[in-house]
Amino acid sequence: MLSHMPHQTLRSLALSAVWLCCAPACLAQANETWQAELEALFAPYDRTDAPGLAVGIERDGEIVFARGYGMADLEHNVPVTPETIFHAASISKQFTAFSIALLAQENALSVDDDIRIYLPDMPEFEEPVLVRYLISHTSGLRSFGDLFMLGGQEMDSVWRHGQVLSVIERQTALDFTPGSEHTYNNTGYALLAEITERASGQPIRDFLHDRVFAPLGMTHSRIGDDSTEIIPNRALSYAPGAAGDNDLPWHRQFLNFETIGSTGLKTNVTDLLIWGHHFEELAENSPDLFSTISTTAALNDGTPINYAYGLTWQNFAGHRSIGHSGSEAAFRARIAHFPAENVSMVVLSNMHVDNASIVEDMARIYLGEGDDHLPGAIAPQIEPSPDLIDALAGTYLYEFGRLFTLEIVEGELIWSERNGASQSPLIFHADGSFEQEGRRHWTYFTPVYSDDGRAISALIRHDDPDRAVRIERTAQWSPEPSDLSIYEGDYFSPEVDQTWTIELKDDALYAHSLWSTHDLPLTPAIEDRFDSEWPLNTLIFDRDEAGDITGLRIHSGRARNVTFNRLGGTE
Repeated sequence: MLSHMPHQTLRSLALSAVWLCCAPACLAQANETWQAELEALFAPYDRTDAPGLAVGIERDGEIVFARGYGMADLEHNVPVTPETIFHAASISKQFTAFSIALLAQENALSVDDDIRIYLPDMPEFEEPVLVRYLISHTSGLRSFGDLFMLGGQEMDSVWRHGQVLSVIERQTALDFTPGSEHTYNNTGYALLAEITERASGQPIRDFLHDRVFAPLGMTHSRIGDDSTEIIPNRALSYAPGAAGDNDLPWHRQFLNFETIGSTGLKTNVTDLLIWGHHFEELAENSPDLFSTISTTAALNDGTPINYAYGLTWQNFAGHRSIGHSGSEAAFRARIAHFPAENVSMVVLSNMHVDNASIVEDMARIYLGEGDDHLPGAIAPQIEPSPDLIDALAGTYLYEFGRLFTLEIVEGELIWSERNGASQSPLIFHADGSFEQEGRRHWTYFTPVYSDDGRAISALIRHDDPDRAVRIERTAQWSPEPSDLSIYEGDYFSPEVDQTWTIELKDDALYAHSLWSTHDLPLTPAIEDRFDSEWPLNTLIFDRDEAGDITGLRIHSGRARNVTFNRLGGTE
């Protein structure tokens, strides 16, 4: 059973969604003040020459606000409506995890099973990878997207589910011992989709249709596993002509993924509001199932992590919510359900928007200011003092990421990578924390002070409230051009079946492969370590006892230590 939800409640909500789309002016019990404030919030998106978004709010099973702004298809002048179908990206994960929860409830599988019970072709590592590790992003498996890109795929290539299985079967190492760390990646959920099929006998597309979408009346939702499929009323993905300038001409940003489990959901605002209300019904009528999907996990050592079954807990305007976001191509998606208020909010867009800030504003307008002392609440923004700016300025190195500099520019501190090739402003808060602009809901930092409380010796990187990594100060390496020739050569990895060539040109190192469209510059970080564009990110060259270069390892965001062996020996 999906749940013990009364059929009439589901049917009424589905009909309410259809009725609302046909008659948006007749919102149920709308308060003119909050409605006018929401309309003002979204007025900048109400354009006929730009992509846009669809937004909605449901309360107690009734949709009280649903609107579309901007264009779903700029070539054919099709506006966004609440019925417009969007690619929901990682919102898919909660549906994949819900499938696993249903199968576990029926004893078709156990989350404590070794995944090789269902996927016998997966590598056998020293420690088993359990199903529950896939759910909580604690498996240690490398993310397939990084591996695809290292192997020569492009972001607009057709990515297929079978290719995910193939590349993971080639891996010889994990990023970490299963259960010892929490690192978000998409491989786990792609494998969960495959496990769902093997445990249920149905492809996850059919399983979700039969067990979730159809029973709930989510008639506009499907798992898109075919990039050539015609989906009526679908929004297209658009990026601006120049990064960050939405007044410039728009361009298509193609999405051809056929990967499932971690992504693939095609849906609209009204269907996701039905799903949001389903949380409320589950909590009331199937509390054990709701507890399963909403309870956050912990590492093997007991350290809590803010991740449940494709869901995280977040605060918006002082109100506790459970939900998730999604991002692929230019599509952005977010759902937030507020259990205490029996309210759900959805934002879907076919352009880049900061939907966390949008939901924050929606919650403030519709729910009012809540408790700003909730666990994980974000402290108010402040202007940093000149002393703090001076103390933070310097260069830092994250073990599995690029070297970065906090640089003073015209009296302000900015984040800078690769000698200024990538820069972003910083936002500071009254509790001493700070983050790159637009990144608060993913990563933020706090300073570590010396014993006298004046100098800053390191930073703590927080990827969620309970996960902290120390990042030390360092000095950037500045080699002479003559020191760089030793790194030249061809480097091959059987794990991604790809060769990358490192060449010295104009006194600098560059990397390219057979499939790369341009040379990727390598910026020195520390000795034998260089930073570059994704997917290379960070390259670490390895030496033998004689000091000769034998190979390199790449940290590519969500894949660590991908090893490439030097071909043809050393020079």
